[in-house]
Amino acid sequence: MGSVFVRKFNKIDIASVMLPIYFFGAFITLIFIYFFKFEAPETMIILKTALPIFLVSILIFFPTFLILLRINQYLSPGLIGILMLSELIVAALSANIILGEPMSMWQWIGAILIVIAGLTVALLESKEEAQ
Repeated sequence: MGSVFVRKFNKIDIASVMLPIYFFGAFITLIFIYFFKFEAPETMIILKTALPIFLVSILIFFPTFLILLRINQYLSPGLIGILMLSELIVAALSANIILGEPMSMWQWIGAILIVIAGLTVALLESKEEAQ
């Protein structure tokens, strides 16, 4: 919903739209943890990791989310969706290179389809803008 507002209203303050989305995502995560009965880590582990997780969240994920909402004002929703799917390719390739986890045939097919879709959307949009 926030990305729709940002796309429709160019002058809107991104931080005010993004904060509720960000915290709503955290709230939904807590609900899933509660209802699906994930095993809770020991209290000492939670205390040791709370600050680093908070810092990573604020210093890495928060600005990334702000950038994502900001580019919604300039690019089409289709292209942004494809760009977000490319994150999966980077994650799978990183796991392959760094951790040595092999990619299955279906993962390679999916990665190729994502790249093809991204190129198609980008080419079609550039042709529409030229006309």
